[in-house]
Amino acid sequence: MPSRETLERAKRDKLRGKSPSTQADEFIREEIHHVREGKHLIPLSSELSDHQANKERFMKTQLTTWAIAAMAGSLALAQSARDSAGTGNMSGKPSSVDATFIKKLAEGDLAEVDAGRLASQRAESQGVKNFGQEMVTDHSKNDTELKSVAASNGMPIPETIDKQHAAEKSKLESASGSAFDKEYLQAQVRDHEKTVQLLRHEISHGQDPAVKDFARKTLPVVQHHLAMAKELQSNTNGAGTTRGGTR
Repeated sequence: MPSRETLERAKRDKLRGKSPSTQADEFIREEIHHVREGKHLIPLSSELSDHQANKERFMKTQLTTWAIAAMAGSLALAQSARDSAGTGNMSGKPSSVDATFIKKLAEGDLAEVDAGRLASQRAESQGVKNFGQEMVTDHSKNDTELKSVAASNGMPIPETIDKQHAAEKSKLESASGSAFDKEYLQAQVRDHEKTVQLLRHEISHGQDPAVKDFARKTLPVVQHHLAMAKELQSNTNGAGTTRGGTR
């Protein structure tokens, strides 16, 4: 039991508007002090009147109630802080922005690998052949890393190219010689420009930090591919040599 001085102080503190948590804290400090001195709750003095004893019991009950209320409030605030510190999407379901990004980028990687293999085998220009092989290498690696990111976030990933890229592949398969080179490079410039836009959109609007980081890491690589494709396209349309070989 708190001392008479503590009870009287609690009455005064209550009148002055001191918070219950502060009063409870003073009571707890006093109890710790008693424990250190080998004391514990001091029993009610036999000399006290029944009226005074009832008042002290009432104050003890009030202080205990205030202490419990203060502790409950502190626990609620701590839990709220822990909840706020958690990662964005607590449901575990990926955002539509992230899911769409993963799907489109994976489809693009698959299409780049297929088209690159065709180019490395059928292009007329050695430069286009070399570029096609580089696309196979880089986009195969990117696809592997993308699958890891998607799996760790519970996102499905396509295993086949979409209808649009399938139609472009069929068109390439029917071309040959310089016509193949021209068709392939046009598609490469167009598709890499779209991929740059896709990556920038994910970086700006994505929700999952890991997916956004992957987009940031991939963007410079795709921009480099785009610059290479534009240079090859320019050289192929002119009279000079292409990158890595003659026309």
